[in-house]
Amino acid sequence: MVNHKIVVAGCGGMSHTWIEYALQRKNAEIVGLVDLQTETAAALAEKFTLNVPVFSDLTEAIKNTGANLVFDITIPAAHPMIVSAALKLNCHVFGEKPMAETLDAAKDLVLASELSGKRYTVMQNRRYNKQIRAYQELLQSGVIGKIGSLHASFFLGPHFGGFRDM
Repeated sequence: MVNHKIVVAGCGGMSHTWIEYALQRKNAEIVGLVDLQTETAAALAEKFTLNVPVFSDLTEAIKNTGANLVFDITIPAAHPMIVSAALKLNCHVFGEKPMAETLDAAKDLVLASELSGKRYTVMQNRRYNKQIRAYQELLQSGVIGKIGSLHASFFLGPHFGGFRDM
């Protein structure tokens, strides 16, 4: 039984992983794709053999597909607009990180989610990484003494294109 009717907002490279995941689930169905460049959405539909409509407007997509879940894979500057629109139209939202460009914008999104009664969840793919968990346990063990300050850098150096390369 399908109980998640998903509209994917943002059809760039990162959307491929999200779509691959959704296609593996029996309780999920992608019902529409949204991108400012509808040709990008159409190419994504073709790549994954999705027989779904494409839109340039999220509100139109939700209203025309009966979606109840939005994958927000847009650039961070667009997250407040996408999330707010989806919540107002009774959809839950799973979003790509970061939640917003500013702390105030993030707080506004949390409040909008609370007021709507719908969930807004932000992807945290590194949070449960075994190496990060081991590091956390090491620090909490006290083996290096009392921590006064901690600084960490995380470098991969990938080039995804889009807003990340600006």
